[in-house]
Amino acid sequence: MCRLFGLYANMPVDVYFSFFESPVGGFAELSYGNPSGWGVA
Repeated sequence: MCRLFGLYANMPVDVYFSFFESPVGGFAELSYGNPSGWGVA
């Protein structure tokens, strides 16, 4: 299964929160449940 991360902002933002500190676990935490790995394009 694929997951897509998209971000749209009207000012410069840092994606660190979305990847690591989100209350739902963050996008990077999904890699623990996907032994095949994931990537960013």
